[in-house]
This record gives sequence, structure tokens and C-alpha cells, in this order.
Amino acid sequence: MLLPGFPSLFRTTKPQRFDYKPIYYDEEKEKRDKERAAGSNNTGSARIKFKPKSSRASMKANLTILILVFLLSALAAYIITY
Repeated sequence: MLLPGFPSLFRTTKPQRFDYKPIYYDEEKEKRDKERAAGSNNTGSARIKFKPKSSRASMKANLTILILVFLLSALAAYIITY
């Protein structure tokens, strides 16, 4: 048991949890879910296709990092030798 006014170094109190579950009813979402569960996918929406990252951008970032590492190692070698 902690005395009031004295902080504990080893055991801290846990914050109280807030368990709020909002109540919201979306009729359109219920219809979509029922249609999806029934197997009829006639909603007219197409699946979104994401493009992979361009290799050119990642190569440019890798080249920049490589140049920085080279310059920093050259500077460190210069400082150590002189």
C-alpha cells in the first residue's frame, strides 16, 4: 500500500481504462454486408489496385545513402590520419 504523497520508484499505478463502444447504425453498410455474405457482389465497385513502389525512387535513395556513407568515411579517415 502506498502512502499518499510518496511516489513509488518500482511500481507505478496503471491508468484507468475507458471502454466506450459507440452505437451507430448504418443501413447501407448492413445491406452491403448482407449482399456480400449472400455471394452477390453486384455493388458496381471495382477493386482498388495499388502500384508497387517505383524502383527508380528507391535506387535514388540508396545511391544518396551510399554517397553519404562514402563521404563520411572519407572524412573520418582524413581526420584520423592527420
